[in-house]
Amino acid sequence: MSAELNFHQLYLFYTVVRLENVSQAAGQLHISQPAVSAQVRELEQMLGVPLLHRLPRGVALTDAGRMVFDYARRLFTLAEELQAAVQDLRGLRAGSLTIGGSLTAGESFLPAMMKRFKECYPTMEPVLVLGNSAEILARIARRELEIGVIGTDVVSKDLVAVPLLGRRDSDRSRSNVPLGGATAPAPGTSAEPALCHAGRGFGHASDRRNVLARAGADGPGGDGRREP
Repeated sequence: MSAELNFHQLYLFYTVVRLENVSQAAGQLHISQPAVSAQVRELEQMLGVPLLHRLPRGVALTDAGRMVFDYARRLFTLAEELQAAVQDLRGLRAGSLTIGGSLTAGESFLPAMMKRFKECYPTMEPVLVLGNSAEILARIARRELEIGVIGTDVVSKDLVAVPLLGRRDSDRSRSNVPLGGATAPAPGTSAEPALCHAGRGFGHASDRRNVLARAGADGPGGDGRREP
């Protein structure tokens, strides 16, 4: 295979297979049906293998087509994730971030975190709302707050909880505040502060970690734990 892969042709093929129909793919992409068919045939010629069985009502993948489609699906899924990550990054450049904090957090480390956040993102305006942990969690669930820092392990399964100030002592595991839910703390210990958010409501996972790291919070990442 001497010619370079044409990603436009690959995307046309990917769309045809997803929709199982050349005419539907042409309509979605606003390209004429003959043009789509010609581009897919050129892709087949470049790869040197047939990718599709042309049927009276639609198309079916050949063995080679299934392999190419699998690679195309992964490739374009990554491209979509890249676009989403860039959009999230752009969203952190300006605007406001509404942060809920439990009373204990608001009196201890949150003011320093807010100051650090403002230094890192001078065009953004952090807004701090204080309340008890149950109140903060309820407001996050209603999307009234984007994120919150609370001091309880009782977190709804609809929210994502991330340990903030990891205790590394022997009788307390950081996994006691899991992602997407909660388990009871170890006997004789108190709940450690955790960042909570509503999953997709606060950008890409890597951006959440970057914001926390730059704001001076010790979130996951240093010990190998990752968000979903």
